[in-house]
Amino acid sequence: MFIRGRTLPVWQGGLIVLLVFLAYFPALRGGFIWDDDAYVTNNPLLTAPDGWRRIWFSTDSPSQYFPLTYTVFRIERSVWD
Repeated sequence: MFIRGRTLPVWQGGLIVLLVFLAYFPALRGGFIWDDDAYVTNNPLLTAPDGWRRIWFSTDSPSQYFPLTYTVFRIERSVWD
């Protein structure tokens, strides 16, 4: 049961969520761009057996040192390939 004064904010919130979803919907079909292949699909750190060690403790392997980002990439790649 809705109180008349509360239905307007609920509808406004729903409308905002719908508009945001519609605005970002084309991104669901987007592929990799720019340097994504170098950092995600062709990155040996994400598939190497010693990848975890090299991500966190080697400063010469990655071109940029972002261990948390590479860790998340490695987890995502192992989950979704």
